[in-house]
Amino acid sequence: MSSPRLIPLSDDLIEGTAGFSVERTHLHVEYRLRSRSGEPLYVFDAVRHGAEGSGKYDRLLAYVTFEAPATLALKRVVPRLPKYKTVTVSLVPFAHQIEGQQTCRGEIRVASPPSEYNPYFPPEPDSDYETVSVLELRLVLDYMPLAGVAQATPVSELAHLPLFRVQGDSRRLRHLEARSRLDRPLKARRRTGIFEAI
Repeated sequence: MSSPRLIPLSDDLIEGTAGFSVERTHLHVEYRLRSRSGEPLYVFDAVRHGAEGSGKYDRLLAYVTFEAPATLALKRVVPRLPKYKTVTVSLVPFAHQIEGQQTCRGEIRVASPPSEYNPYFPPEPDSDYETVSVLELRLVLDYMPLAGVAQATPVSELAHLPLFRVQGDSRRLRHLEARSRLDRPLKARRRTGIFEAI
């Protein structure tokens, strides 16, 4: 097990860090976020399985994308709709609120070897993959200020968790990013065939 690499994960509204580690059985990412402002911020990091909006929340899940030439991105974002597949419901992750002195903490675990994952194209028994070499890990988070133009309501079916459904103008989405170079190449599985990466 490698020791976590702490990388700044910040912008003008949020300050935080992300820790990356490559373990024998999985990739592990932990992050902490705090608001720099007084306004409520909603981080879309409560990712769910399934593409029809009713999937089960998984606190360790992230979308996985290989980015040429050698980056593996772990994403907790509002995924864009697929171009070549019709879906009836867009998949928007639930959100954690950070406000005042609150801290948002998150954890991601991806089994090794990591495989590309997009919930609009769930893996099937006959899905094809090719092996690629990764030299860098990239964490990407989406968040949105409330600022009077978005609406946030608690997730009633998960009342024991502080999660919100947030509706608002997607053009107001903001992105946080942290990158970590690896000491040695990591093998990953890039999805081939009918698939669109996030």
